[in-house]
Amino acid sequence: MNDVELANRLLGTVPAQVTEASVPVPGDLRSEWRVALVLLLLAKCHGGSATLEQLHVVNTLALFEATADALVDLLATPPVAAAFDRPVVRYEPALSRAVDIAVGVGLAEWTDSLRLSLTQAGRENHARVMAETTLLTREKELLARVPGRVSQAGIDRVLSRRR
Repeated sequence: MNDVELANRLLGTVPAQVTEASVPVPGDLRSEWRVALVLLLLAKCHGGSATLEQLHVVNTLALFEATADALVDLLATPPVAAAFDRPVVRYEPALSRAVDIAVGVGLAEWTDSLRLSLTQAGRENHARVMAETTLLTREKELLARVPGRVSQAGIDRVLSRRR
């Protein structure tokens, strides 16, 4: 399945369709790729939900291999002390836009506690993305470095609010 087919599948019944552009767009700016990544990020978080802050940390883990090791060290229990000296988090506006799209097409929803949570459609589409072995392979590998789910307590350690 290519990026265009994935996007149209994720959009489902929303009155929109993604077509290939005549000018190549970098992969990290493609909304269909970003929305699929949001599904992976949410599924990696405890309970399939996350704060926006938590999403940005896990997004950094999934996209930037150079900082993935430091994040894994910080998310470990107990954290690796040397990891506190390394900068690790990047805040990307593209992630926030992808979150808005995911909410708009019904793949995720905001809860009263300001957490983004997968909807039933989001869980189903996450399963489809996971089943496709040729999609987001690098991102899946980097996320797999963290055992289990990412909790808010782990994010607090990453952001040095608790050690």
